Amino acid sequence: MQNRKNLILGTLFTMILFSSCLSDKKNNSDSKIENQKSEIPELNEETTKEVRNETKENFKQKFAGSYTIETKGVSSAQDIEVYALNENGNASWLWLENDGKGGVNIKTRKTGTWTASENGIIVNIQGNSGIINESYDLKENVLTNTQLPKRYLKKTE
Repeated sequence: MQNRKNLILGTLFTMILFSSCLSDKKNNSDSKIENQKSEIPELNEETTKEVRNETKENFKQKFAGSYTIETKGVSSAQDIEVYALNENGNASWLWLENDGKGGVNIKTRKTGTWTASENGIIVNIQGNSGIINESYDLKENVLTNTQLPKRYLKKTE
């Protein structure tokens, strides 16, 4: 009987000790989590703007280059329109004329800016009567004009 009491007391003591260790371990884990939380920097408005700007720059790198402006069903053997989109956000629109000798003449050149997003680009060119704004959405790997769906961009590089 005495052995049984000792066994019960020993088991009870072990359980109390084990429970105490678990409680201490949980408290230490909670304090470690709190310390880690305080080490994580909070996103402020400036950090968020930086992330957005980096993302926009990545999209500009993706879409930068030279494009002919094509129209489905229309041959571009004579005159063609071209966009030159620089990674810095500057854009040029050119109206090129085939000179008949394998070269081209620049008939008109206009400048402006462009922006990029995950799904397309917006080009703003200073025209004769104000800003000309064209939006192109990426559809099936083709930049298609949002207002004139037959008009699309074909990369020249």
